[in-house]
Amino acid sequence: MAAILTSAGFSVEDARDEYRPQQLRVLSGPPSGQPPVWSIRDDELTMPGWQDGPIGGAG
Repeated sequence: MAAILTSAGFSVEDARDEYRPQQLRVLSGPPSGQPPVWSIRDDELTMPGWQDGPIGGAG
């Protein structure tokens, strides 16, 4: 999880909490001018066939 958050521009560290050893502490987010790495790409929006007319010409 730390590697994913770091690659997205977040700064993280271990929570250092004996009751929650698996948690991370998020210290800061990506800079405000940086586009998110999880934005939808143009090739993800193209879905061939979704604008085709109905089968049999009805509609």
